Amino acid sequence: MQVSLFGKLPPQPYFMEVLECDDEAMILRSSEKGAGVKSWRHTLTVEPQQSGSRLRDVIEIDAGWMSWAFALWARFLYRKRHEPRVQILADMRAKRSEAELSDSEPP
Repeated sequence: MQVSLFGKLPPQPYFMEVLECDDEAMILRSSEKGAGVKSWRHTLTVEPQQSGSRLRDVIEIDAGWMSWAFALWARFLYRKRHEPRVQILADMRAKRSEAELSDSEPP
């Protein structure tokens, strides 16, 4: 794929490989590189909580002397992604609850 910072810089090649996608364990792991990044390892987990779920992103970045800048970018990016992800989880939970209620109702 090609990536461009806000569409302002020329597109750069970027590679992403999904290493693990486990629905049961609720974990996604990827390995990425390109556009100045030597290595970007990402682990996303969904941890059940009493009041819902907790999303946890762990990112390890190696971009040489620019790692600090990519770390700032990652912090911004994942904070922006957090609310939509929380909404997706809430919608999924609501649909699951509706399905469970309709399954338990007598015909």
